[in-house]
Amino acid sequence: MYMQLGGKTVHITNRMKDGTIRESMDGYVVPVNETTLPAYHLIAQMCMEKAEEEMRKKQK
Repeated sequence: MYMQLGGKTVHITNRMKDGTIRESMDGYVVPVNETTLPAYHLIAQMCMEKAEEEMRKKQK
């Protein structure tokens, strides 16, 4: 996958634990387990903060 980052084009390689390479993570569900749970909590916290920020903007 290619994306623009800071005015530069970067190529992202999604290498799975079993060695396979995915061009995109679309449709791939990361299992919830003791290793991935902290990442899920972090993402949920970021989503909640973003939603709260949007609500504050709408109230002004």
